[in-house]
Amino acid sequence: MTNNKRMAMPESWKSAAYGFLEYKRAAGVADTSLLTLRRRLRAFAAEICTPPELVSQQQLVHYLASRKAVETKRACRNLFTAFFTWFEAAGYRADNPARLLPAVRRATPHPKPCTDDMISAALERATAEERLMVLLAATCGLRRGEIARVHSSDVITGTHGERSLIVHGKGGKQRIVPLTEELAQSIAAADGYLFPGRWDGHVEESYIGKRVSRLLPPGYSCHKLRHRFATVAYTDSHDMLAVARALGHSSTDTTQAYVALPEEALRALTEAAAIIHDVKADTLHDGTAQADGSDLAAAGGNVAAECGEDSADVLLAALLLAWSMTDGIRGGSRSFRIDAASLVVQWGLGKEHGRRSVVVQTAARRLESLGIIDLASGGDEVVCGNCTAGLELLEMVKESYWREWQRRLASEGGGQ
Repeated sequence: MTNNKRMAMPESWKSAAYGFLEYKRAAGVADTSLLTLRRRLRAFAAEICTPPELVSQQQLVHYLASRKAVETKRACRNLFTAFFTWFEAAGYRADNPARLLPAVRRATPHPKPCTDDMISAALERATAEERLMVLLAATCGLRRGEIARVHSSDVITGTHGERSLIVHGKGGKQRIVPLTEELAQSIAAADGYLFPGRWDGHVEESYIGKRVSRLLPPGYSCHKLRHRFATVAYTDSHDMLAVARALGHSSTDTTQAYVALPEEALRALTEAAAIIHDVKADTLHDGTAQADGSDLAAAGGNVAAECGEDSADVLLAALLLAWSMTDGIRGGSRSFRIDAASLVVQWGLGKEHGRRSVVVQTAARRLESLGIIDLASGGDEVVCGNCTAGLELLEMVKESYWREWQRRLASEGGGQ
């Protein structure tokens, strides 16, 4: 009885909470998301023991400050903002105590993907049913709840015989992911839910989580298999947007928390940093960059030969790209999409070339060769991809390119 009372919505909150949830339901919010909102509202209401009409900003701030996890703070802040904005608009109170709540920064991502050795060991110990769970998470990137809802009717066949799976994701959203033939045959053979419940329907997502977690080392779970999928998929494609779609994320910012930078990329960054350090040290020694033009561009390959007399333009384009990456990271995003055509017009780059955006594309390839960025396909007029370098490294990149560009301008000006 005590437990039921603790789980119930406080009486003073019932009308407002249910009105808000009905409002969100009318907006198309999925039942699972509504359940999460209800639980958070109930926990807050039970802790502060104050009806919604009298809740103060100070109480909201104190509640946020008392939450330990950053993502919990963000979720609660978003809920308070949505609830009290609706509460004010509906005429239940004349003010909005959540209007001036402090912004909560995203937590620094620390992806922890399962290694292939862990997965191999898990598959060796797994039952036939558990093997399917592990493979759906590790090779298709499915969540626990999505694995639980897999149905034989969700397997579809493409025009060339390729097999895919319709995934029923969070918020009622659906997406399609490719399947191996082994998985496709196993799911199709289920003739219903792949993991049926004891009486009807499918199993709970907690059932999937427990079965998979016991096969993995301590500290690893079904979610870490999703990290593994994201890391492998990004390493192979260098396309963060495609990985986000495969995982069912609405933003690549979320996906970045799943992708662990591969060891090869980390090594490339270390080597690039060492090159940058050498240039910086030489600059400090005599006040100028090395006379032989040893810089980041030389480390990335002799792209000056590709652009002939426009080598200074390529250096400037690389500087501008690095500058854009820095602004993007400070704004919370490592993904970028830059209009190369607009850049060349704005800065007058590559005037001697018929296709002037080649200057920006060449500069982007130079940054990629240093491990600063990973490029995705974007066509001739667009540069897009993901920045893999940190702010400190980008600052050194900008400084080095700036000095070399100034030296190149002085050199070319003096020869005219």
